Amino acid sequence: MDVSRLSQGLKIAGVAAIVLLISTFLSWYTVSFDGGGFGPSISEGGSLWDSSGFFAVLILLCVVAVIGVVAMLANNSSTNLPVAPTAIVAGASILALILVIIRVIFIPGAGDVPDGIGVDLGRGIGLWIGLLASIAMTAGGVMAMNQSGTSFGGEADRLRGSGSGGTAA
Repeated sequence: MDVSRLSQGLKIAGVAAIVLLISTFLSWYTVSFDGGGFGPSISEGGSLWDSSGFFAVLILLCVVAVIGVVAMLANNSSTNLPVAPTAIVAGASILALILVIIRVIFIPGAGDVPDGIGVDLGRGIGLWIGLLASIAMTAGGVMAMNQSGTSFGGEADRLRGSGSGGTAA
């Protein structure tokens, strides 16, 4: 594996994808219970895998796609992909960012907890690390597309057979 073959954008996307993967095992959500004078206060955290199986799998697929394409390009493996590898990296990164933003906005189970019983649901450090990593992964993917002269429009034309599309990384 020769990382010197990779553009700066692909390096950023690859490292950020690894950080995003690691963040999924950290605490994405917290649950705190104030005993209200009847018992001890308890606080617990849960990873993405504990709370969001569907989202976790989708984010994992995006991360695997990014890492796989970056590794393929670092190994100078030639495959006949229907679109430029940098478009795959950028597209998977954008999807991962959208999924993470949804998890930031909507805390799983938040609507199931009635108000006034001393239970507080929050966001953990893993979620914020995941958000930063997905932003970096997207920035790296878009940068890689720009560095290779690829565009989503060009790739769409290439798939339709009406244009030359973008160039491979």
